[in-house]
Amino acid sequence: MSVLQQALAQRRAEAATLLPAPCVVIGAPLPAVIFAPWRGGVWVQPWIHFFSAHHVIGDETEQIAFLFAHYELTADGTNLSALVPEIAAFRLHVLRELPPATPLVTTNEPQVRRLAIVARGIPGPSR
Repeated sequence: MSVLQQALAQRRAEAATLLPAPCVVIGAPLPAVIFAPWRGGVWVQPWIHFFSAHHVIGDETEQIAFLFAHYELTADGTNLSALVPEIAAFRLHVLRELPPATPLVTTNEPQVRRLAIVARGIPGPSR
C-alpha cells in the first residue's frame, strides 16, 4: 500500500469516527462556545464577547450569524432555528461542521453544512 493510500485510509477512518458526533452540543450555561469547522482548527469564543446572533431561513438552508467582539461566525445548515433559544441562554457548547461528503439526513436535529469565521478588524487568522 502506497503512502497516499495509507493517508487516505487513515483519513477515512478518522472521518468514520467523527460522523456520529453531533453537530450541536447543548447543556448548562458555560462561559464559552466552541466552533469546529471541518478544517481550520477549533475556535473558542467567550460568551462575554458575544454581541448578537441573526437567524435567517432561506429556500433550502438556514443561516445563523454570530457576532463576537473580534470575529463573525456564520453557520449554514438545516434545523438551525432550534438553536436560537439555546444561544440566547448561553447553553450552546459546541457547533461542529459536518464533513463535506456527509449525505443529507432527514432529521429534526440541527445539521451544520458550513462554518465560516472572519476576523473583524484585528490581525490574525481567519477562515
